[in-house]
Amino acid sequence: MKILFILLIFSTTVYAIDGEKMNFTYQSYEGDLNMKCKHFPIDEFKIDWDVTCKDNKGYYKLFRAHVRLAKYTRPVIPMSTYEVLYWVTDRTVSNNPVGSSSSLWFNFKNDAEFHGLTISQAVDKETAGLYLDIKP
Repeated sequence: MKILFILLIFSTTVYAIDGEKMNFTYQSYEGDLNMKCKHFPIDEFKIDWDVTCKDNKGYYKLFRAHVRLAKYTRPVIPMSTYEVLYWVTDRTVSNNPVGSSSSLWFNFKNDAEFHGLTISQAVDKETAGLYLDIKP
């Protein structure tokens, strides 16, 4: 009996996202509150970020965001897959952090280059979103 082994060679690229190419925005779903946010990396890999959102009336929110973008390539279909991890912990009230998360996989028939991404995570009991915009 002959056994045929098929070796699929694939590569993985994990992107260290440049903080200048990322923007966070806090927006209530009813549209009455829209705050630009500032973000600062808390590790050398630029995967975990402290995100502070403030408006001009003194309202603020503090989040910890885990953002990871990886690309997997292989010689068969799908030839490229992007994995996006976007996990958010609301740290505004330090003794009661609340988290939400999503993991997304995008499969492409051909090799595809990353061009940009906009994603949101529901926060504040799903009454608002922390929007993340990443540019290439």
